[in-house]
Amino acid sequence: MMGYANVSGLFRLAAEPELKPIGTSRSVLKLRVRATNRTPKNAPATSMFFDVEVWGDLAENAAPLLSKGTEVMIQGRLQEDEWEKDGEKRRKFKVTASDIGVAVSRFSDADDTGFRPTSSQQARVIEEAF
Repeated sequence: MMGYANVSGLFRLAAEPELKPIGTSRSVLKLRVRATNRTPKNAPATSMFFDVEVWGDLAENAAPLLSKGTEVMIQGRLQEDEWEKDGEKRRKFKVTASDIGVAVSRFSDADDTGFRPTSSQQARVIEEAF
């Protein structure tokens, strides 16, 4: 039996999220995230960008809380998509999220990008916590 490559971490949304209906009863939330490696002082930080898909009720519930610059915690599994275009095989890796949450600790002050959540985003997070 083959296992999954699990992914878990703190990421920042690099683009506006896209909530798309699939058929009549499902939705997918597509995210582009950035992971930045912490480095010693004076060393250049390195960043990696990748796509995340969030499905179903989780997608519907998360979409109103997210915008470009939001810091999120994501847990999911790494998947590989393969397709053919113009006779050439292509592939890319993405994460299918099983859980996602806004990094609430960042709501107290603006972070290094200047992101400050709106009061309605803060209220939703607090409301859903209880």
